[in-house]
Amino acid sequence: MRKDKLIEGFKSYFSREIAIEYKACLYFFGILFFYCMFRITRGSFSASMLHMAEIILTTYLMGYLQVYLMGNFDEAERLGKKECCCLVICTVLYTAASLLFGWFERDWITTVIYAAFIAFAYWCVYLINKIKRAIDTENLNRQLTKYKRQETEQKETDRGGKEQGGA
Repeated sequence: MRKDKLIEGFKSYFSREIAIEYKACLYFFGILFFYCMFRITRGSFSASMLHMAEIILTTYLMGYLQVYLMGNFDEAERLGKKECCCLVICTVLYTAASLLFGWFERDWITTVIYAAFIAFAYWCVYLINKIKRAIDTENLNRQLTKYKRQETEQKETDRGGKEQGGA
């Protein structure tokens, strides 16, 4: 019994860590894309390694915040008041980080556009997760139907063999 609890606890922990990795990579890529586009519009084709390190660390911290304190709101069934509030909080925190670390040279117009970009990214991730859940549900239902059909056919085959053998 204790071993089962330990294994279940490990699986739960591992699942949350995978979710954090997924979020960190996804949001890092989005922010890095925005950052690179910003740099290009400023006439520079180089990016600061320090900024990239700050961005990845920020995305990991935000991933932990989202998973452990905000209930994985971007993977919710629907965007209710709580999820929208969490979306706004995370957008504000990412925007504050961009100002604190100077990712966009503390340019207010770029920062406002970045905040809208982050909010849009959260909404897109929510939609992607919702679509994936629907596809997974459809596939599971299809597999269950196939399994039930095979089980029914197997019972009919077994019943037919018994009837022939008993005659």
